[in-house]
Amino acid sequence: MENRLTVRSPPLEDESLKGYGLRLAQANGHPDIRWLLDAAGLRLAVAGTPCDLATLSSITDVARIELEALANWPVPERTRLVRFGNGSLPAAALDLIHPRACPRCIRERGSVRRIWDLTFYVACPVHRCWLVDRCPYCLNRLSWLRPGIGLCRCRRAWTDAPTTPASESALSIAALLEERATRSLPTSAPPTLPAGALQTLDMAVRFIAFFGSDHTAPNWRVSTMTKAGLATDRKTVEAAACLLRDWPFSLYDWLENSARSSDHRVGLVAEYGHCLPRFRAFFGDEPFAFLFSEVRRYFADHWGNGFVKPKSVFYTPPDAPRHLSGSQAAKLLGMTSASIARMVGDGTLKGQLRDMGRRRQILVDPTSVQEFQERTDGSLPCEAAAECLGTSCSQIEKLRREGILDEAVKVGGAYRYERTSLEGLADTLLQNATVMTGAGVDMVSLADLPLHRRLSLPSVLREALANRLPLWRRAASPQECSLRSLYVRKNDVFGHTVRPSGDRCLGVREAAKSLGVSVRMVHALVVAGCFQNNRPHTGRMTKCGLSEHAIAEFHSSFCFSRDLLYFNGKSSRTVISALRALSVYPFIEPDKRKGISAVWRREEVRKYTTEINGINH
Repeated sequence: MENRLTVRSPPLEDESLKGYGLRLAQANGHPDIRWLLDAAGLRLAVAGTPCDLATLSSITDVARIELEALANWPVPERTRLVRFGNGSLPAAALDLIHPRACPRCIRERGSVRRIWDLTFYVACPVHRCWLVDRCPYCLNRLSWLRPGIGLCRCRRAWTDAPTTPASESALSIAALLEERATRSLPTSAPPTLPAGALQTLDMAVRFIAFFGSDHTAPNWRVSTMTKAGLATDRKTVEAAACLLRDWPFSLYDWLENSARSSDHRVGLVAEYGHCLPRFRAFFGDEPFAFLFSEVRRYFADHWGNGFVKPKSVFYTPPDAPRHLSGSQAAKLLGMTSASIARMVGDGTLKGQLRDMGRRRQILVDPTSVQEFQERTDGSLPCEAAAECLGTSCSQIEKLRREGILDEAVKVGGAYRYERTSLEGLADTLLQNATVMTGAGVDMVSLADLPLHRRLSLPSVLREALANRLPLWRRAASPQECSLRSLYVRKNDVFGHTVRPSGDRCLGVREAAKSLGVSVRMVHALVVAGCFQNNRPHTGRMTKCGLSEHAIAEFHSSFCFSRDLLYFNGKSSRTVISALRALSVYPFIEPDKRKGISAVWRREEVRKYTTEINGINH
């Protein structure tokens, strides 16, 4: 064996174990590395499998400990980690099967560098070109069983092929990996995020592996463990290099691109699926605290799709929250979450209601909550609003339903009223009022008007605001703004009960009782013009408009169907049939659905009395 290994040399500082064996085999004229491995009783997987290197040490005159330092054996008691120089790396970060190299470095150095075994080292920062893993002549992948460092298995010099310039992103990643591989200890100076924070080679490799992979792919875990080749590694490096630029906005863009749409669920799990658990598994160590800090800042201040629970590892109090939860808004406004949901649903508060299966998430705009708080601070509850206007709570509710108090806000199931709206209504009424000159015995205040139960306060105020009903106020209290200081004449709202001629006027109920009909029938008679001698209405508020004289004239001019039997002593049905046979029809047609009975003209009935008798005989 000594004759076969004539040329001996110590390994270079940055040389790998297989690269050292390939260099020795070429220097001693062996066809490939297998001659050396067979003589030492080793297999081709010597670089990644622990074995006895004593024979190889005696052949090469290199200490066994130095040879073991060149290998990438698994770290004891550390799963999925292998040795790499003075540190350790995940086993998936090395490709010990398919070699790659820089052709110009091979021609200049004549050796294989250990850092080329890194899957994410795809460019040479010295010559600014891409690494090569295939022969440009036979197009096959390079192998460790080639006859020389610069020769392919096809016996042609693959290093003679022209190189291709590498991208700046790949060169920056290569420079970062090489700098971390040659630095033994991390610096204590404050790092510049994020490249400066990746102080070890292991951190840099894990960063590239995670952010350079496609997390939306269904076989993501398999893709991070397999050796897909140099072309795929280039894409991974290019994708990871984007995060080194424009930090931390590049990380925010990555988080937005990693989110997925969810129609029925909300939250981090629904939006990101397994992406965030993978993030925690990859970067669970303390040196990656800067990554968690930026992700928390994104979810607190930039993520607009929901909330992060305080117990989550990604939670941090936001500087200026974009949304408030239903419980937070309810606590600020002093109501329940259900009330907040109703207010968001009807548009009182700006926000969203998002389904979570059987639950519902409430997102409320903080600005909307602040504006609502300012409105409610200046508003009054129903009791205070009633005291302000000098009326009752029931009347306040009637005014709101009728639209006279339109600045009402519903808070927790009850309405609150703007003080400016209340005072503005009272001021408007006060400006339209005239000062009373007499004692005002024929006046009634607007506050006491509902006690009479003959008309509604909203209808009176609507007429007064339209200047169709005169208002009055006392001269002693011109500045008092309440309904108690405003008056209307009884004659304007209730009508004259006794005319100057002494004719008494009746209300609708009294007139209906006198006529022996329902209240709705009185309205039908008035509309039909049966009360010709009645005085014209002076206003829409007049209630007592039918005089006793007008009702007496009605009896002399008209009659109901029940009165027809008094003409000839026959039933009203018989008389009605006879009249219709003579083409005599009622003045008002009956309508049983509306409770309207027929009304006949007495003159027409008397005119055909003889014909009716002749028909019946």
